[in-house]
Amino acid sequence: MDLLRFTTAGSVDDGKSTLIGRLLHDTGNIKEDTALSVITDDKGLNLAYITDGLRLEREGGITIDIGYKYFHTDKRKFIISDAPGHFQYTKNLVTGASNVDVMTILIDAVNGITAQTKRHLLAAWFLKVPHVAIAVNKMDVVGYSEDGFNSIKTDMVNYCKTLGLPMPAFIPVSALKGDNVSIAGQNMPWYTGETLLGYLENVTPVAFMTDINEGVRFAIQYVMHEDDACYYYGKLISGAINNKVSLIDVKKSKNLQLKRIFVDMNEVQQANTGDNICLELGGDNIFKRGDVLTTVADDMIISNRLKVIICWLDETQGLDMNHKYLLRINGQEEYCMLHQLEWKKDSGDFKKIRGVSSLSVNEFGCAVIETEAVIAYDSYERIKETGRGVLIDIESNKTIAAFTIV
Repeated sequence: MDLLRFTTAGSVDDGKSTLIGRLLHDTGNIKEDTALSVITDDKGLNLAYITDGLRLEREGGITIDIGYKYFHTDKRKFIISDAPGHFQYTKNLVTGASNVDVMTILIDAVNGITAQTKRHLLAAWFLKVPHVAIAVNKMDVVGYSEDGFNSIKTDMVNYCKTLGLPMPAFIPVSALKGDNVSIAGQNMPWYTGETLLGYLENVTPVAFMTDINEGVRFAIQYVMHEDDACYYYGKLISGAINNKVSLIDVKKSKNLQLKRIFVDMNEVQQANTGDNICLELGGDNIFKRGDVLTTVADDMIISNRLKVIICWLDETQGLDMNHKYLLRINGQEEYCMLHQLEWKKDSGDFKKIRGVSSLSVNEFGCAVIETEAVIAYDSYERIKETGRGVLIDIESNKTIAAFTIV
């Protein structure tokens, strides 16, 4: 049974938590003790409380943290991340959606498209989310109006075309009443498409991990020296490693003698993408956490200059071209500065604004970063884990920006 990762996004009170609660309820994935804990005296089972687990969230009626839920049907397993809707928590969405196959964006049928809806579209564009589903919620409140649904759909189609996003699926739903969430219901005979659950069961997952035929990327997380051997622990980000593979340290172009491969403490003949592995290497190798091993013939980029799409996450300070930051890609860390800011995206019409010198919280732009020493990386489109990273403020140690490499 395969796995689909998806996230829900939307403006405040669009019904994200209620929608997830409905999915869990209708598929029989709510444990009895959980159901009892979210019953309110006057309204019975409160679907939103199933995901809004923090006391502060329940009292305030909003989602603050990212809530992860797991459920399954006869066709597929699912992991859901329920992201906050408030402007100040957009960075939580960027985190929660970084590994998903589908982003489901909710739009309140009463309020229509909001500024936060557009930011969520920008997040989908920034992360290159493979599939987007637009769920127009609270259709019961607008009398299940087909015209109202079509008006929102028309505008969203135009926005997605402007951003170059894959064309979304559009589904009119009532999370509260259940229409078109897991069953069609009788209230919208004019809609003949899939329910949201049907869409999620049938959409083709795009595996987050790179295909086994892609280049080898082994990111070292821990080093242990014992007798005459060196053991390197970490994650095989992409590709496959066996005893016939000729490994190389990408920064030093030094060929390595691969002796043994371990997965889960067991010696194996081959390790595959996604495995947490240990490599025993012969010779006098001096590597550290963050170093990347690849194959002799591969074309991983080694440079101190990166062109990136950047999302600024910090609300207390904007991007400063004269400020030094710490750049982190996977386990690699180097000091850096922003060399150039080419443009930023207008959050209203998505046009590029040139001649800018800074970014504010939740703004997206294109920048050139220069590091003090060379680093190894890929484009985000090729290999995600070595094609994305974060900027960290040196003084506060806060993550202040995320970026994907062009």
